[in-house]
Amino acid sequence: MSAHTSQTARFRFPPQPPSAWTSSPNEKLRSATRASSSFSKDIGDAKKFWYDVNSNSTLHDPATWKAVECRALVPLPNVNAWAFSTWSASPLADAANNRGNAEHYFKKSSYSGGGATGTSRILESWGGVVTNFSIPNYSPRSCAQRPMVRLLPEFRLKACGDKNLVDGKNTRFGVLNIAARDISVAGKRYLDIYASVWYGSAISEEHLEAERQHIIIEIVNLSLKAQEDVKSGRFRVPAPSGS
Repeated sequence: MSAHTSQTARFRFPPQPPSAWTSSPNEKLRSATRASSSFSKDIGDAKKFWYDVNSNSTLHDPATWKAVECRALVPLPNVNAWAFSTWSASPLADAANNRGNAEHYFKKSSYSGGGATGTSRILESWGGVVTNFSIPNYSPRSCAQRPMVRLLPEFRLKACGDKNLVDGKNTRFGVLNIAARDISVAGKRYLDIYASVWYGSAISEEHLEAERQHIIIEIVNLSLKAQEDVKSGRFRVPAPSGS
């Protein structure tokens, strides 16, 4: 793993939720519908951008892939790693994702096998690129099948998924990896969230830095929304597997 190029951003103690939380789901859905047509040129430019990255990368060698990696330590009184993991596989997470970042235009997910495997359709902007993509295989099993991602043995709860362009060919341009665990710092419990996205070696450091900032905002705001939904009873945390 030492050959990977990456730099991990770390964040502790989250900011206040953005004003975007106040927009209604219907508003966001209408915006997404308009965006898919309004951003047609941008989406086409994004396809070319990712095709260029892929064609100039050594995709066959996983050791050359580059990562944007982020860590967040958040003190959440009602949410542990299991609660965050199960909340993330609920419709509430999509609603939070659509509201929680101005660069999110649309996300719709579904889960099969009791939440074991997730699929998502996403329209999102980061690093100046508006990308229309899908994640067809978000699951723990995918991590073992993607040698570019880190093993993360200290995290019991983790999942990976391919980021594929909606181009009729399902061109893979990235791999997503998210993990969560509970840790104690000075006698206080924190939720430790790791998030990374892996790209071909031709991706620029400028793009990685822009996405790093995007991801930090995303994972912190999602954790805050999970806390809100669990505390209010809107989301009931299921019993852990095998309990």
